[in-house]
Amino acid sequence: MKPITRVVSLVLGYMAMFTSSVEAQEHVHGVGSAFVIQQGQTWQLQFILPASDALGFEHIPEDQQQRDRLAKLSQSFKRVENLMHFHSNSASKGCEQIAYRHNLHQFDNGQLQQREHHQHEPEEHHEAEHKEPHQELHPNVELSYTVECSKDPRLLSFPIFQQMHSLQKLEVQWSIDSGQGAVMLSPNMTQLELQ
Repeated sequence: MKPITRVVSLVLGYMAMFTSSVEAQEHVHGVGSAFVIQQGQTWQLQFILPASDALGFEHIPEDQQQRDRLAKLSQSFKRVENLMHFHSNSASKGCEQIAYRHNLHQFDNGQLQQREHHQHEPEEHHEAEHKEPHQELHPNVELSYTVECSKDPRLLSFPIFQQMHSLQKLEVQWSIDSGQGAVMLSPNMTQLELQ
């Protein structure tokens, strides 16, 4: 297997494993998740955050203030350093973001509206169609980044708490060349040492 194919396979495997474990978790306001995966110089980062914490609402924007907030945060989320910083022992800038993906489109293109409409259909129609309990809609904001680092970072810091004041906990799981682990961060504990 070619080295690049192996890297891509490993990264996708880790992302699938972490994503499926998050989907199985209960949606809790004030609690987000972050996943950090390293394969050589390539780092994959994923944030899964309750929309209520990331945006301040869990529905399509209803007024200009909410549309402006979505637009402002969409711009801010484009750069990983607005959510997480890499720190290395080197004085030079060691990491560069090379890719970004998100699911913010669900809040402005009608996908969420269709889901909300389906959630609020008459109960007898819903039960007859699906024969399962009615669940309340609680969407997440999902952000994924790919970063190339010439030097391995020794410390990660998370300024995400400065942007999302209602976010009280961030469960960070990592699998990097030097090991793996998990930690719960908070506004009072925003750094993770990778040694």
